[in-house]
Amino acid sequence: MVSGKRLIQRIVIVLGAALVCLLLVGTSDATPIKPDVRKLVETPPPAPPAYEPARAGWNGPETSPGQIAMAAAQEAHVRAVRRALATVVTPDPRAWAAILAMILLLRKVRSMRAAQAAPAAAPAEPEWQMPRAA
Repeated sequence: MVSGKRLIQRIVIVLGAALVCLLLVGTSDATPIKPDVRKLVETPPPAPPAYEPARAGWNGPETSPGQIAMAAAQEAHVRAVRRALATVVTPDPRAWAAILAMILLLRKVRSMRAAQAAPAAAPAEPEWQMPRAA
């Protein structure tokens, strides 16, 4: 078991080591840059970005007839794919009927087996009736 004095000494050592590591790592990123003035003077400034002029008005549709036809073809394709997915996802009523029939038949077979396994016992008198006098 570690005594209280020894524990405090360990905590101080660990915190001191962590502080030294943080100081060394923290100062390494902030080294100053000494720029070369001649390079800065000799390099020309970058060209300003070219801006397109704003449109003051609207002069007709932005799309060509070919683009409109292509968009219509894509929409038709999307509708066809959605119809195909709806057909695939919609369950078949015959399959549902077959599954339901199997469930009902298996339950019937289980109840028939349970009835055969249980011996026929004499009916017991209900507790709420008074016993018969002999």
